[in-house]
Amino acid sequence: MSDLTARAQRITLTQKYALDETDLWLTGTQAVVRLLLEQNRLDVNSRRHTAGFVTGYRGSPLAGLDLELARAEAQIGEANIVFQPAINEDLAATAAWGSQQVGLFQGKKHDGVYSLWYGKSPGLDRSTDAIRHANMAGTAPLGGVLAIVGDDPDCKSSTLPSDSAGVLRDLQIPILDPTDVGELIDFGLYGWALSRFTGCWTAMLAQTSVMDSSATIERSEPSSFAFPRLDFDPHIRLVDTPHEQERRMAHKLALVHEFTAQNPINHVVVDAPRPKLAIVTTGKSYTNVRQALRLLGLSSEDEIREVGIRLIKLGLIWPTNREWLRNQVEDAQAALVIESKSAFLETELKSALYGSAHVPILGKEDLDGLPLLTPFGELQVDSMIDALVRIGDKLNLNLPQAGRFANRSGEFKHELTSMNAKRKPLFCPGCPHSGSTKLPEGSRAFAGIGCHYMAQWMHRETYLFTHMGGEGANWIGQAPFTDTNHVFVNLGDGTYSHSGLLAIRASVAANVNVTYKILFNEAVAMTGGQAVEGNLTVADVVSQVRAEGVKHVEVVAEEPRKHKTGDYPVSNRSQLNEAQRRLRSIAGCTVLIVDHACANEKRRKRKRGLAPPPERYVMINEDVCEGCGDCVSKSGCSAIKVVQTEFGEKRQIEQAHCIQDLACVDGYCPAFVEIRGTPRNRLTHITSVKVDLPEPEIPAAKNILIAGVGGTGVITLSQVIAVAAHLDARRVSTLDMTGLAQKGGAVISHVRIGVDDVWRTRLAHEETDVLIAADPVTATSQEVAPLLSHERTCAVVNEALSPSHLSVVDHDREHGLTDVLDELLPWVHSMTAVDALKVADEQAGIGTVANSVLLGLAYQRGLLPVSLASLRRAIELNAVAVEANLAAFDAGRMHEHEDTNRDALMTPPTENVPDLDEFIETRARRLEDYQDVDLADIYRAHLKRIRLSDMGAKDGSFPVTHAAADALYHFMAIKDEYEVARLLTMNSFERRVADRFERAEISYAFAPTWLRTPTKGKRRIGSWMEPVLKVIASIRSIRGTRLDPFRFSEERKLDQLLLKQFINDLTYVSDRLNETNYDTALALLVTYRKVKGFGHVRKGNWDRLAGDIDSLRKQLTELSRPSVIAIDQA
Repeated sequence: MSDLTARAQRITLTQKYALDETDLWLTGTQAVVRLLLEQNRLDVNSRRHTAGFVTGYRGSPLAGLDLELARAEAQIGEANIVFQPAINEDLAATAAWGSQQVGLFQGKKHDGVYSLWYGKSPGLDRSTDAIRHANMAGTAPLGGVLAIVGDDPDCKSSTLPSDSAGVLRDLQIPILDPTDVGELIDFGLYGWALSRFTGCWTAMLAQTSVMDSSATIERSEPSSFAFPRLDFDPHIRLVDTPHEQERRMAHKLALVHEFTAQNPINHVVVDAPRPKLAIVTTGKSYTNVRQALRLLGLSSEDEIREVGIRLIKLGLIWPTNREWLRNQVEDAQAALVIESKSAFLETELKSALYGSAHVPILGKEDLDGLPLLTPFGELQVDSMIDALVRIGDKLNLNLPQAGRFANRSGEFKHELTSMNAKRKPLFCPGCPHSGSTKLPEGSRAFAGIGCHYMAQWMHRETYLFTHMGGEGANWIGQAPFTDTNHVFVNLGDGTYSHSGLLAIRASVAANVNVTYKILFNEAVAMTGGQAVEGNLTVADVVSQVRAEGVKHVEVVAEEPRKHKTGDYPVSNRSQLNEAQRRLRSIAGCTVLIVDHACANEKRRKRKRGLAPPPERYVMINEDVCEGCGDCVSKSGCSAIKVVQTEFGEKRQIEQAHCIQDLACVDGYCPAFVEIRGTPRNRLTHITSVKVDLPEPEIPAAKNILIAGVGGTGVITLSQVIAVAAHLDARRVSTLDMTGLAQKGGAVISHVRIGVDDVWRTRLAHEETDVLIAADPVTATSQEVAPLLSHERTCAVVNEALSPSHLSVVDHDREHGLTDVLDELLPWVHSMTAVDALKVADEQAGIGTVANSVLLGLAYQRGLLPVSLASLRRAIELNAVAVEANLAAFDAGRMHEHEDTNRDALMTPPTENVPDLDEFIETRARRLEDYQDVDLADIYRAHLKRIRLSDMGAKDGSFPVTHAAADALYHFMAIKDEYEVARLLTMNSFERRVADRFERAEISYAFAPTWLRTPTKGKRRIGSWMEPVLKVIASIRSIRGTRLDPFRFSEERKLDQLLLKQFINDLTYVSDRLNETNYDTALALLVTYRKVKGFGHVRKGNWDRLAGDIDSLRKQLTELSRPSVIAIDQA
């Protein structure tokens, strides 16, 4: 066994918190946990008996910190660290203030308590009063408070872009700005020391691009800090006055400079005598600057120095030591400040130089006063390159690779304008918000903070939002000035507990007509599935809002039987619409509680064995399915995917992602079959792979980009690769771009692996060596395509398209695989495409491990700079479906090894269009099974006539005949009671069920035409119905005769009308088809084919399309007149 293999077997993921381990792989949130443990070690080494206190409120990019702290419960407990999640941020800040007051009273157990407050930027905004008071009061000499503030400058998972430095400066709190994961620890320790010395709170910015990253770092024993002698006591006091606190604050801030003088944190990284350009930067911008300089040909510090650049990196960005800063830039020809968002440091530098040095200060503007570095979004490497090239021209900087970037903007940006954002986040399969955010006709709603925020782009008359906790208060200002009498307000249970109850109280006090829909999901799914603080129950909420004086409260529940009390009305979730109609008719403030557990939490609990498996499963009989999408309309479920079949577009349930919520069954369609049984263990072992397959040559370094969909394991795939690299003792960094993508949205992960250190930045323009496109739609987005290179990027692409918002919100639209791959191909050097979902399902028994298929394929192609042993060990360490993931990984390797036709893989697959004669005859034979030979012959006769008239297209195909054959079959083989019975009892479907389930007991979901209220629900009918269905199928010869009991139903009458009208139009097309009207005739036939579905759904589609058909018919008539034909031919 090699040393690296032995290392791979020895390392575990919990070693990151072992303080004697120095070679670590850490994520941003894990670094914060490690920081707490290192502070404890530092105090223990200094013989200080201290304790730690952590409090705050979750929110991206700090969303997972509380979860990571919970996982490390044993380690932080041993270190005397107390973790107390808070109800909201300002109360957490008050608690942190309290931790510094312990020593003011008798009975203290420790020498001091070092405290960590965390919250995202909006949490800082709402907490300024509490933090201002706490900071003015001061900290304890052996305590200290470090405030970690999460900034989301690009607004990936926030309601506004954020930049907290200005607010913190106003609060008079020193600000640290770490560059990467390692500096989160170093600067955090520095922050506590600074806080202890000065008596100030200290803030540390935590940008998304740092917190959502991971890296290999080296740690040593934490070092002590040098503390200058104090001339006065800056710390918290038992007896104090506001005026004394105010005067003391000025002296406390002066102490910051004394501390930094003995413990430098601002550095000149690269010095150059009398530089042409002094670059001042901080935080994440520093690594981006180094990456920009490297891409411009300046990799080493000597190369940077030789061109005349002095590089200055600030760790403490406020209060600024203006004298030190002035000394670093006053001899430069110009100074460039590179920072995200506002001109914070730029303003500080201008103040430092005011009245002394005459150095042009560049930043947001260039030397000519034109925009240079954008204050919008997050400042990226490409923008820095553009700025440096422009400045280099003015200052005669010799940037070796400047020409490569000088003229790229025009054509490059033009190419991107056509690449629209194609992935929007979706509700998870089975998400309660899919149903709970729907409204009765005529109503509108305000959005709230939480996953249900996404209702705004789902055509649900839900618009506008407020800050967290203000939900509905905006209606108080609207209500007196509008004719609208009532609105609904969506309010999550987490927000309700955080601060939302006050908004309800305000609405009661204002006596406005509003219904709060409290979406009670038992988890804060948007930030990781945490339990809501306080463990509120539905009964608790009912009691609370009643005490506030709401006029009426109702509960709509997934499981009404859980609510045994008769204290409040409870109805089934299927009665949501009726409940909403009742409540909107009541004057004043009302509350509707929707009690429906989070789908993600159900899935997690089932995986961990904390919840029983589903009692029922559901499958779609694709032969019965019309592809109308009513199931998606009813459920809003993204586990229902579009599949293209020989007989048109169908729907299929992706069992790997379905949580069996069964809301889709309410779609008005008989294709749904419910199954009681045990899913088969379909895992196939590929043991020969480990022995027989040759191992590829391992490259030294690679830049890897992973593009996929939220909730499908993209981040897990990134972490598996990163852990494998760490096990191989390579340097690795990752950056995960997730945003609001719990499920269905775009997720992009940047992975850099090298032998030596790697820059911890996202990939820049054309830097990608390897693209793993778990979702090709995301791979063709504006965020991904510019990072690809036709010269260097090798792509491994999943052919299985995940459902997008187009198929859920607008279910007649979806991306085509061929179109997507055609769009991707010009951006890459080579491309291998595989249906990873199909391979995973066939070889590992479960589609959720599809990403491991792509991983195995990429490894076997020699694209990954990691060893086989480490990859397999990383999969084991992830400890989720290990056996299935290893099987899928091996299947991916086997797929690559067996596929020797590399040239064929360079071309995207084309859609398989069958021969026209075969296309027609296949349908004719099915009509014989449907009814009899006579019906099939009628079909053939109509098609023979149209084909004689069809002159064809330029490519040799006959699209009009093809469309006619498709649509005519659709109307002749109508799925009436006889046909549905026949298709449901065919052996082929029974084999599909038996392949997936053991001891399967089938039941059907019907809404028969003889029910007078078909839209209000379906009847579940057990397996006893199967012989009845076979009898109905066997007597299909009476279809349409006097003996047919169904011929008088409105549905069958519509079928006959449509068939008759279509044949009339088809005959007209057959008689008059020519080059002039060819396209119109084709459009007419294709539009007819869109009339699909059952019952009222089919009728609705006909009503919607009838006008289009009439218009096309009129155009066809006009274009068929002899005079028009003559003009066109002339």
